[in-house]
Amino acid sequence: MSARSLLIISLLASIIAASHCNPASNKCRHDCRTEADCLNKKSQDKDEDCLKHKAGGYCNRGAKCGQPCNSSADCTPPEGGQCWAEVTCGKCNYLSHYKCGERCGVEEDCSPGNCWATITKHECDILKLYCDAESGDKCGQECKTEDDSQCSPGHCVTYQAHCGNSGSGYCSLESKNCGTSCTNSSNCLSGFCLKFKEMCASVITIGTYTGALPGGERAPPLSLIPKDVNLIMLSFAKDPNHNGNFQPFSEWERQGLTKTNIAQDKTQHPDRKYLVSLGGTNGSGGNFQITANMTTKQWVSNSLQSVVNMIQDFSADGAEMQFEGSTNDPRFKDAMTGLLKGLKEKGYATAIGPYYGPYGTWHDYKPIPTEYVDYVNMQFYSVQDHMVDHMIYFIQAVQQELGSDRGKLVAGFNSNSSPPKPPVSLESVYDLRSSLKGVFTWDIEHSANNHPPYCLENGFAVILKHGNSPGECAWN
Repeated sequence: MSARSLLIISLLASIIAASHCNPASNKCRHDCRTEADCLNKKSQDKDEDCLKHKAGGYCNRGAKCGQPCNSSADCTPPEGGQCWAEVTCGKCNYLSHYKCGERCGVEEDCSPGNCWATITKHECDILKLYCDAESGDKCGQECKTEDDSQCSPGHCVTYQAHCGNSGSGYCSLESKNCGTSCTNSSNCLSGFCLKFKEMCASVITIGTYTGALPGGERAPPLSLIPKDVNLIMLSFAKDPNHNGNFQPFSEWERQGLTKTNIAQDKTQHPDRKYLVSLGGTNGSGGNFQITANMTTKQWVSNSLQSVVNMIQDFSADGAEMQFEGSTNDPRFKDAMTGLLKGLKEKGYATAIGPYYGPYGTWHDYKPIPTEYVDYVNMQFYSVQDHMVDHMIYFIQAVQQELGSDRGKLVAGFNSNSSPPKPPVSLESVYDLRSSLKGVFTWDIEHSANNHPPYCLENGFAVILKHGNSPGECAWN
């Protein structure tokens, strides 16, 4: 190799090896190869952090968020911001209560809450505050703070359904007058005076999933499942060829999930329903797809026949749509609607199982008409949040979106290491006991190993069926 070639290679290597000084140096973004080049400050391979604190940028917070600046001094009083080379100014999300929709640059501007680059008016409106039923003629009017001053007597609450004035409300929880008219909560033997009759919790759903071998755990004997569990999803049936010919999970029967055992269990627990759950997680049959040479009508016809056969083969009562992977197929809504409608017309129970969150599948399930759905099994644990207040807001947001069908919501919590932890799950449900009609756990296999066993399912039953505080509960 010639000396000239060696020189070229050496120069290329030097260029490739070059990094940038980090923001601690006044040479931020200058090329460097050693720390000495940055005044003894560390060099780094990437220069994203150098975008911060750079003269000639945009204010990152407060009322000046997004305005041009030459130094942080241009952004300081009274906002206390900094001058960044690039910044996406956002707005506080609905967790921020009365700050919802206000301009922000960093999370602290919204505390509590998050600073989002974009937020819709709806995402701020869903948690407006209202005077509750104790506020007399102010019941239902908007209020700004959670103290009593604007609603006195009464309170400013996050859920308009707590207002039941002028005889338009209904008693909630399990009391002999559940669903009867009320003007305030004192008219009810237990529970609250709610705006919607559908919120009467005369029928409480305690659900769970079984059969998928989560983490290699086998399904417990059906006889050990707590008696208050009245909705069990068999997970998961697959459509391997994307033509609507669903097949049961091959391990169901080897775990004792047979037609005979399920039929016997239903004899011992007559209020218990079993649903065949279709789909599953991303990468294991949960991606919805229809083969290219098939029409949606053909897929619906095939799936209806195969699902009905499966329901009968396992002595089940209906089916759930649980596609957790890709649900953005343009035919998803029509396919799901057709299958759910067909099942309802044949007298079977139906459910959908979306997961909640900014990257969840709920937005793809929302267009499905809820008239064909009995249970909305929402996976709130997919948000991976540890805060009671946040879980309450997430659940209330979906209740608000469901409107008069909010009684169909079954809120999902995880029984194995996925936040929130059991105490947070139980406290969230306890705080919503007047409006929440059902909960489920993923999964009963891990619930059997909790301390004590099945403490989530039993705790939820204590809360929703009796309005009492639950006992201790912890993951294994």
